[in-house]
Amino acid sequence: RYVVGKVTDALILCDIKASPPKVSQIPWNWSSEVSFSFHDTNACLISSNKKLSVIQYGKDDLLGTFNTDFTALSVVSLRTNSSENDFVESSQIAFLSDTKNIRIDFLDKYKSPLNIYHHHAIEFLELSDICRYCLFLDENSDLYVFDITIRIKLHLVSNCKYAQWVPLTNAVVALSQKSMYVWYNVKYYDIPVTRDV
Repeated sequence: RYVVGKVTDALILCDIKASPPKVSQIPWNWSSEVSFSFHDTNACLISSNKKLSVIQYGKDDLLGTFNTDFTALSVVSLRTNSSENDFVESSQIAFLSDTKNIRIDFLDKYKSPLNIYHHHAIEFLELSDICRYCLFLDENSDLYVFDITIRIKLHLVSNCKYAQWVPLTNAVVALSQKSMYVWYNVKYYDIPVTRDV
């Protein structure tokens, strides 16, 4: 679906599945190693030289650039809106500014970045598809969800080995020891459905 082109001083990206194809060309310094993530269907996330860059397909400028030492995809989450997925309330990126701080930037709104401090190192984070919540797991295997709108952090479960949003919902699936937990809406975080596995 996606094509990457490299020229001397520019980067070319193309979503060939779009009709018509969406092409982006931006100035680029190829002096360091570059990795690409195509998890978001509207924008490409690029990691290079301790920097995250976001390019929206069909645009010839950066949607945003962010400095961080933590560029692994397990601690970076990008969600963008478009006419094709208007369920996303706003385009956001979440990443670690250090081991205990999550930073959320609002890419298409003039809002100040949001910083979430946690008392233990964070090993995984993921924004919900509608960008209302940020799910994260710490080094003690405790799973939390942060409500971005009302800015409250809630503990979901301990001894968590796996967690993920159900696509296009506010539902979370998590595995803890020998049980699977499902929150059909994390707004009601205290009433999960559990099953032995």
